[in-house]
Amino acid sequence: MKTSMTRPAFVSLSAALVVAAGGCADPIIGDWEAEEESFGCGTDDFSVEDDLSGKGTLHVVNTEGACLACDFDLELESKGDGQYEGTIEMDECSCNGDKKFDVECDLADSGESMDCKITGSDCFPEDDLEFDKDN
Repeated sequence: MKTSMTRPAFVSLSAALVVAAGGCADPIIGDWEAEEESFGCGTDDFSVEDDLSGKGTLHVVNTEGACLACDFDLELESKGDGQYEGTIEMDECSCNGDKKFDVECDLADSGESMDCKITGSDCFPEDDLEFDKDN
């Protein structure tokens, strides 16, 4: 027995799948901006694409006390329940010779705010960095 789908049913099923897939976008996707200025040097920000990669800028103070804007590339992985882990890799800046650092982020239930922490380096504060989604 041959099973076939009529063209209108196929089109309806295809449209339903497209709508369902569009509604499942990861809530971390988008542009994010720090709630506060970093070291009085500028506001940290980054963006996350649908493949959970992104780019951003951290503002830090070097050992001479000068402000630096450090651009970076971001790679994240969802751990579920709003938890993300990944790495940031600085384009030009480094800390003790390192350019790549681990990052952990915790997305609020609303999807509009997030706390991130750069781990494994004494170059960054131990406090969470707080970000808001830039709509």
